[in-house]
Amino acid sequence: MALSSTLFAHLPLIPGRQCFEPLSSTPLVNKLPLSLPSPTLRIPYRSGSFVCRAAPMPAPERPAQASKPRVRPNPKFGRQAPPASSRNPQSGRKPKLFPEETFDASLDSVPAIGWITPVSMPRRRRGPSVPERWPNEEEMEQHGWDTDHDFPEPPRKGSRSSPVLHGRGMNTPKLRVRASPSAQEGSYKSAAPVEFQGTGDIVEDVIRALRRRPAAPEAVRDVMGVYGVHMGKYDVIATVTALQKRHDWRRCSHMFCWMKKQAWHRPNLRFYTGMMNFLGKHGQAELVTLLFQEILLEKLQPDNYTFTALINCYGRVQMFSEALAVFNHMKTETGPCRPNTVTCNALIGALCRGGEYSRALEIFSDMKTGANGLKGCKPNGVTSNILISALCKAGCIEEAEAILRNMGDPKRDPLGAPNVVTYNTLMDACAKNGMTRKAEAFFAEMRERGFVADVITYTAMIDAYGKEGLCEEAERMFQEMQSAGCKADSWAFTALIDAYGKGGQPGLAESAFGKMTSQGLEPTDVTFLALIDAFAKAGRCAEAGVWFSRMKKAGFKPTALHYSALMDGYGRGGKYKEAAELFREMQRGGCAPTTVTYSALLTACSKCSTWEEALVLLYVLNESGKDVELAICRLVMGSPGEAGLWENAARLFRKVGGDNRAIRRSFFNALLDVLWAFGLKARANRVLTTARQSGAYLESDLCSFRDTCWELDLHSMGVGAAQTMVLQWLAEIRTALAWGAKIPAEVTIVTGWGKHTRAGASPVKVAVRQLLDNLGVPVRLVAGNGGRVTFTGSELLTWLRSAEGRDRLVMTDVVRPGPEQERRKERRELRFFAR
Repeated sequence: MALSSTLFAHLPLIPGRQCFEPLSSTPLVNKLPLSLPSPTLRIPYRSGSFVCRAAPMPAPERPAQASKPRVRPNPKFGRQAPPASSRNPQSGRKPKLFPEETFDASLDSVPAIGWITPVSMPRRRRGPSVPERWPNEEEMEQHGWDTDHDFPEPPRKGSRSSPVLHGRGMNTPKLRVRASPSAQEGSYKSAAPVEFQGTGDIVEDVIRALRRRPAAPEAVRDVMGVYGVHMGKYDVIATVTALQKRHDWRRCSHMFCWMKKQAWHRPNLRFYTGMMNFLGKHGQAELVTLLFQEILLEKLQPDNYTFTALINCYGRVQMFSEALAVFNHMKTETGPCRPNTVTCNALIGALCRGGEYSRALEIFSDMKTGANGLKGCKPNGVTSNILISALCKAGCIEEAEAILRNMGDPKRDPLGAPNVVTYNTLMDACAKNGMTRKAEAFFAEMRERGFVADVITYTAMIDAYGKEGLCEEAERMFQEMQSAGCKADSWAFTALIDAYGKGGQPGLAESAFGKMTSQGLEPTDVTFLALIDAFAKAGRCAEAGVWFSRMKKAGFKPTALHYSALMDGYGRGGKYKEAAELFREMQRGGCAPTTVTYSALLTACSKCSTWEEALVLLYVLNESGKDVELAICRLVMGSPGEAGLWENAARLFRKVGGDNRAIRRSFFNALLDVLWAFGLKARANRVLTTARQSGAYLESDLCSFRDTCWELDLHSMGVGAAQTMVLQWLAEIRTALAWGAKIPAEVTIVTGWGKHTRAGASPVKVAVRQLLDNLGVPVRLVAGNGGRVTFTGSELLTWLRSAEGRDRLVMTDVVRPGPEQERRKERRELRFFAR
């Protein structure tokens, strides 16, 4: 098969490196198995382009490397020749397994991608390009080097003498090889000489030796120069596989490059495809592209698995135009390069990960109908599961359920039918979105279809109950899982601990942690987060801090979520100084605050008893200098007439939280609590309007206007947001009546009992009732339903048309002292943080 130049023009070649002009005098483009349309072809890429000169001519054969005599010294018997049975029958000498003249000079030009060079490229012997100084911490972090493993000892000057290679004698202990003649003084190779340490597993010995040195081509060459004489071909391949299992793509790529330079190894298409899959999973699109070009240079025929690996890689780094170009080329080919169901699944998964749901659904529709070159690519269960998972992550539960209803019958179409993974995905999505009843329905349906629930199924149900604070139901599901013979893992225990915490039972959460560790299960950082959150929500800040310290002693680095949970506990307990100091510790540790962090800090700010205490937190927030934090501080502390105050804040607040509606809603609830607590009602009104426009609060969930009843639902709002929403809603009703709308006989406000609280203890319900009493609105309570307030339409209409009702619906800000006066008053408080 000869690939057309159309596909090659779409491939994202690496800017700054002319891959088709090698170091030798023969242009490498002459070896391309392509039919180029013109003498010059410009290949575009994101930030540059290549110019390939086309002069087709047959590719030369790969030169054979002559074998050299090899004498293996032995410290016990001295230098002696190997037995005649092991020698080359033609030359009478033992063949050399790993030639030394294999280092490629092209590594000098582009070190980041220099490990991939076509195996047919002529090589020149020269010394490797080595660093002249010891790398600093920034360089080690940039290249992914490990301080403990890559640089175990300080640099030492090495020897310039000839290398001494010791054989493996019968009584030989640890054997050392001195640096090669090409090594320069001060290089890292001479600083940590390679030692042969045989433990019985040669593959593990090689990996251990590689991890003691930086991930560089020279390190692989030096290590294999010592260990290679004790390894066979399949041992080297097993080393590459072991590095892939350890996700060490740098050392794996250097080892692959070293293998290609050996006379005994010529990678086949399967090996190339495996490397493309491995590097693609780590987002190395440039290296995968070079590998694909090398496949063409070697005149290997790519199949649909090779193209699938290329599409997977491009999709993982969101290069969708390149992925679609490769896919469209496959549809024009014949034979083994035609796309199949696996290829379509890879492209659909890539598009879904990038949020391109419309394109993914188009390909899914073409698969079902066989249109647009996809005849025979019938969707299977994997296809549907990919789409369902993507839609669930986007919060589109109804669309995901529609795909489930269109899936086939397990008896008639087992490949296209739903399975346990399908239902697990849907139940997990329902749990994360607080749709407990929907998760229960999917759980019952799965059992009716005959599927056996696994530990992931039960964990999703425990998590669903836990999100609603139903710790009794979560405990019942956990016991049912154990009765069914499913062994609980750390994630199941974590879900149970989180359920206890959200249900206000931190003691039971701690006992569940004890049961988990007694069974030999290791806690994760999420487990510690659930425990910190459990004690913080219960107001036991000291114990939450103890669990925070235990997590750090266990070797886990705190994330923004851990800091936010503890900060929220300090805020609930009125410890504003501890919350401010924790925020500073978080910044010193290099942990970037998130929207959840801002919500926790604002919650702490709203719990302050005085404006002066709140300013301590706001000044600490203002010190970071980030856009969102400055906008929050300016909105709360700035004067009403400050230029650009609202425009800048509104622009940033629309982007807060991204696509996660729950995080956005939590942020706006906390911000509105602060504004309402300190009398900034006009600003709270504008913030709530922005939140409703950005979709943080869905209008369909908030307001319903039926002919018989108008209703306002405040379940998703905090105290400040709920009070602001009541005033906004009453003002909107007043405007609608002015335009001729007819008010129904009943108007209702639903406050609810309060999430995760005792019945009758909802702070939202208490605040809304107090607000309505202050407004003077004639209300009446519903018997047996304390979370609902009702108005009669005629009485509310009379109040809205009165002058009193019109004036009390106007929201204004409390005028506070200027910034200079506040700084003088708060200088004593801020002195605490200057130490």
